[in-house]
Amino acid sequence: MTSPGNGQRRHRISMAAGVADVIKDLTRRAIEAGIEARVLAALKVIGQRLESEPARFGEALFHLEAARLQVRMGIENPLVVYYALHQDQPWVFVQRIHPLSGHGLD
Repeated sequence: MTSPGNGQRRHRISMAAGVADVIKDLTRRAIEAGIEARVLAALKVIGQRLESEPARFGEALFHLEAARLQVRMGIENPLVVYYALHQDQPWVFVQRIHPLSGHGLD
């Protein structure tokens, strides 16, 4: 998959059940804590990096060889995202997202 004009491969992003609800809750808590802009900026960067460079974002944790997946963890302050990157197809599966401890959302 490429985006018109730039030739860069784009990955399809899927989220595990409940991840969208967690993001909504994090956003609500960020508003209450007065750090909404910071959290929204982190979510935007995470989305962009998962779409354009998931193999360079974060660190590999382990491989699920039978499924052809590499499980990775990426941090964009104040959030941590765990995701699986398919080794053959342009797919990213977001498994979990949560706040870093001590950054106003715990």
